[in-house]
Amino acid sequence: MRKTGWLTASSGVMGLVAIVFLMTAVTTRTSWSLSSRVNLLFRAHDIGVVLQFLLLLPLACGLQKLSRRNRPGISNDAIAWGIGAISLVALLLMLGIAKVVNDMFYMLPQGAFGVWLILINVRLSGSLPRWLRIFGMIVGFGLLLVGIVFPGLAIFVYPNMWKIPAVPVDNETFQNTAINRVLHLILAIGSLLGVATLPVWTLLMGLKLLRREHPDS
Repeated sequence: MRKTGWLTASSGVMGLVAIVFLMTAVTTRTSWSLSSRVNLLFRAHDIGVVLQFLLLLPLACGLQKLSRRNRPGISNDAIAWGIGAISLVALLLMLGIAKVVNDMFYMLPQGAFGVWLILINVRLSGSLPRWLRIFGMIVGFGLLLVGIVFPGLAIFVYPNMWKIPAVPVDNETFQNTAINRVLHLILAIGSLLGVATLPVWTLLMGLKLLRREHPDS
């Protein structure tokens, strides 16, 4: 579990770096069209999140081992769900960077990962401190909110978001509609509850796994 602990903690660090890139891009963006600098910041964020999620893969298996100390534990199907969601997030982000799919498509499996995170933390009763499990469920709920934003935008606001290859943002016209504002409010809430807190939760999980290897430290 020591290696898993270090990789999980590294995922948290990478997630925090990615958030810095994202916040810098969002706060310095001045128009609907992306400047080369802002676009570079968004792509740096995407690469950071790819690494963040790939580093989470060992945690899925590690949590199953952890849960076996208390019945019924986490099933193989549940672990497959988590690995699948994590892998899809990374894959769709890479396809977004390559402009094959819309660069928000990854939010869909991110929402599925959020549901998985909620269920996993329920299953880890007795294996993790209650506060850490509740924190994980809050993170999962936030990611679930983020996950519903992409299909909402693609269905009700920007149908071109489904197209392959991706339609450049410059080819779209900003839609100042009520549904767009509601979906972006959901995105802001979900980002605060889930995106910004996931790196913190994974850091704490990494430290928890490392301390299990050295309980006297």
